[in-house]
Amino acid sequence: MMHTEKAIKRIGITGSIGAGKTLVSDYLRRRGYTVICADRVTREVSRPGEPGHAAIMKAFGERFFDENGELDRKKFSRYIFADRKRVDTLNQLLHPVIWDNVQKKAMRAEGTVFIDAALLIEGGFLKDVDQVWLVTADEETRIDRLKKRGAGDMQNISKRMAAQMPDAEKIKYADVVIDNSGEKARTYEQIEDALRKYHLWAG
Repeated sequence: MMHTEKAIKRIGITGSIGAGKTLVSDYLRRRGYTVICADRVTREVSRPGEPGHAAIMKAFGERFFDENGELDRKKFSRYIFADRKRVDTLNQLLHPVIWDNVQKKAMRAEGTVFIDAALLIEGGFLKDVDQVWLVTADEETRIDRLKKRGAGDMQNISKRMAAQMPDAEKIKYADVVIDNSGEKARTYEQIEDALRKYHLWAG
């Protein structure tokens, strides 16, 4: 267990693409909890002038940036997820920068802090959280969600899903498993059950 001067309880929210981490995170925010989204931090560190921006440009070239220097995330994602080695290279470049920013944000928060991070387990960040909440959904539901989000054709979706650790492996690290395959109301009930079980309070 991790203890800080503020006695902050840090909980990692993770799950495979399309599982619905955002739904869980948004609900917790509405309930008054601090939620730090690693994907948002990724956007922040990838802006012009930030360290992630320079690292991406150096490793992958200028063709993924528009005339204003902004990263074309859809174009870049299609390129990255087409090759596992590219995914690994990107993760090695950005993970330290992203997690450093996440930690700084968490230190400034009060009460229970949730960290929404798809690669919480794969990135080796388990040591920095007290609990892991795994959001799951069946494969058919995940694929349907990704299609509606415009995540690309089935080939692209399959590559993105294959690039992540399977839920069967992730569940070994989970303290709480939230099944988000069904109605939102049922998902919210599971969140409330976990909040009560662990006596978690918002800052």
